[in-house]
Amino acid sequence: MVTLRKRAIFSGLIALVFFVVSTAGTARADFSLKDEKELGEKLTKLIRKEKSLVDDARITGYISALGKRILENVEPKYFEYHFYVVQSDILNAFAAPAGHVFFYTGLINIFDSEDELAAIISHEIAHVQLRHLAKRISQQTRLSVATLAGILAGVLLGGAAGPALAIGAMAGSTSLTLKFSRENEEESDRLGLKYLMAAGYSSDAMLRAFKKMRRNRVLEVGVDVPTYFSTHPGLRERTDYMDSVLKGRRYKIKTMAPEDERNLTFRFIKTKIIAQYGDLEKAEKIYLQDRSEKNDFLLAFGRGIVLKRLGRHREAVDALRKAAGLRPDSAEALAELGDAYFTAGKLQKAVSVFQSALTFEPEDRDIRYSLARSYQELGDYGSAIREMEEVRRIDPEFRRINYELGVLYGQAGRLGDASYYLGRYYYDTGDDKKAEYQLEKALEYYKDRPKKKAQAQELLDKIEKERKKRRLF
Repeated sequence: MVTLRKRAIFSGLIALVFFVVSTAGTARADFSLKDEKELGEKLTKLIRKEKSLVDDARITGYISALGKRILENVEPKYFEYHFYVVQSDILNAFAAPAGHVFFYTGLINIFDSEDELAAIISHEIAHVQLRHLAKRISQQTRLSVATLAGILAGVLLGGAAGPALAIGAMAGSTSLTLKFSRENEEESDRLGLKYLMAAGYSSDAMLRAFKKMRRNRVLEVGVDVPTYFSTHPGLRERTDYMDSVLKGRRYKIKTMAPEDERNLTFRFIKTKIIAQYGDLEKAEKIYLQDRSEKNDFLLAFGRGIVLKRLGRHREAVDALRKAAGLRPDSAEALAELGDAYFTAGKLQKAVSVFQSALTFEPEDRDIRYSLARSYQELGDYGSAIREMEEVRRIDPEFRRINYELGVLYGQAGRLGDASYYLGRYYYDTGDDKKAEYQLEKALEYYKDRPKKKAQAQELLDKIEKERKKRRLF
C-alpha cells in the first residue's frame, strides 16, 4: 500500500510537471527536442527514485511490447519511448516529457481486454507525438531544464512541505494546473484512435476503455494523488465525442474475441498484477474464496501467488504445481513454483524447476535472476555469478544487477570486482560518497589489472566531473 507521504510527494511531482506549462511571464523562443529529452530523463530518474515501480520483466515487457506494436505505425518518432508500470491502485496513466510513459496497475486492472489497454497507450503516445507539454512550455516563461529539475528535486526530496515551498519560490503570478486542455485531449483521442486501428485493434476499444474508467471513477473519491480524471479533463464529454466520431465515420467494429491469444496473454498479466502487486485483502477475496477444484489455470496461478504473499508456502507449492500441471509449457507458472520452493527453503528443487522454466524462456531475466539467487543460497558462487552475468547481458538496465554482482564477487573472494560493481551500483543510485569509497578500494585491488583499474578510474573521474557541473548551478 502506498503511504500518504509518498502519495503527497508524487502528487507534487506531477503537479510540477504541469506547473511549468502555466507559468505567467515572457514567452520563451523554443523548448527544443533536446530540452524535452533532458527534462524527461531527469524527471524519470526522480520518479524511479521516489515511486514504487513494478520491476517484473514479464509485466513491463508486455506493456513495452504493446507500446512498440502501436509505435510501428507512428512516424516520425521524436524520441525513444520507454514504458513503466507504477504499483498503485490509483486509476492513472500519464506521458512524461520525451516518451516516458507511465501506467498504474490500478488502471490496467479495470480493463477486460488487450485492446482497451492499447487504446490508452495509443492516447498517451499521441500526447508525446503532438508535443503538447513542450508547446505549452514554449509559450511561457523561460525556465532552464536545470531549474525545472531543481524544482522537481525539491518536491521529491523536501518532505511534505516540498511542493508548497517549490511553488512558493516561483513568481507570485504563477497559477497551478494539473490539466491538459480539452483541445489537447480531443486531438490526442483522434490521433490515438488512428494509431490504435493501424495496429490492428478494434475501433471501439477506446470508447469501451473510457466507459470503464467513468464507471470506476467512484473508486477515486478521497484519493490524494492526481488521477487520470484530474490530469485528463472532460472524460464524460470525450466519451460522448468518441461515440459520435465512431458513428459518424461508420468505422467497422471488430471486437477481439475472448479466446484471442492476445487476450489470453492480457488476462495472464492482469492475474499476476492483481495477485502479486495488488491490495492483498482484495486479492484474497478473488483467489482464495473460490474453494472449487475446477481446473482453471489462472485461478490456480493467482491463488499460488497470493498464498506465497501470505507465507503459506506448502499451500502455495500445491497451487502452483497444479497451475504448472495445467500448463506444462508455461515458463511463468514454473518460475512461480520455483520461487515457492525457494521461499520454503527447498533450494535444490527450486534450481531444478528454474532450469526447466529456462528451457521455454532462455532469455527471461527474472527466471535467471531467481536461479542465480538459488545457487547463491546453496553456496555455489561460481554458478551464481555465471547466471547473474547472464542477467546483466539480458537486461543491462536492471537496477539491482551491479549490487548483486558486487555481493556475489565478494562472497567468491574477488574483492576488486566486488568493490567495482558496488561502486557502480551506488553511482547509479546517486550516492556519490559510497560510490567513491568503493571505487577507490577497487583501484587498490586492481593494481595488477590495468584494464579494470582504468574502468574504475574512469567512473571516479565521471563522478568528479558531474560534481563540478552541479556546482555551476
